[in-house]
Amino acid sequence: MEKKRNLSLLICLLLALTVRAEVAEGVIYFKDGHQLEVGGDDRLELPMKDDDVKVFKSYYSRKREEQRYEPTGIDSVVCWHPASKQARFRLCMVQTVGWCWLYIGTPFIHVLVYASKGYALTGMGGISATQVDLYGSMFGRLVHSKCDFYLEAPGKPLRNLGNAYKKADRQFVDSVCDYVKDDPVTVARLRTLIGRNRSHFLMELADYQPL
Repeated sequence: MEKKRNLSLLICLLLALTVRAEVAEGVIYFKDGHQLEVGGDDRLELPMKDDDVKVFKSYYSRKREEQRYEPTGIDSVVCWHPASKQARFRLCMVQTVGWCWLYIGTPFIHVLVYASKGYALTGMGGISATQVDLYGSMFGRLVHSKCDFYLEAPGKPLRNLGNAYKKADRQFVDSVCDYVKDDPVTVARLRTLIGRNRSHFLMELADYQPL
């Protein structure tokens, strides 16, 4: 079970920047039950959109070899920065959306973040979804990756909650409360949090338990 993430992790998500595809250590969990550990001299590239997962053998060597794994056979990818192995993040392929970061995961609900420009990890234990668009601006203008929150629960359709950067306005709160209306205690608590940052607001769903 994924536990609550500290709010600072999402601050890193919104503010940190990267200018290249990020590589990391990690474990690829396949749907058939086996797994592939990637570490030592090997690295995996954090996937984005609906791309294959790339693994590089002997990444820092001239003999580097690339292996690709299609997302259709992958359950999830758990990754971490080599300098902060304790901070681990799970990426899941969500149909019709793409590779998402599992922000909160319990047996009852998943809160997911989709970043259109992909993900990167920081040595301080954070995750980033912001890039410098070197091609769109000769001056290296900062361009925020489009980030949306999604809700996913057993027996319920996936719900797009929209922009992750905004605050939890009434429409956003109503949408979340409608999705978890089978837990009146959680709904009552959420109703008191209008105006909070959406990342902070959605942390409350870690305690969601449908009746």
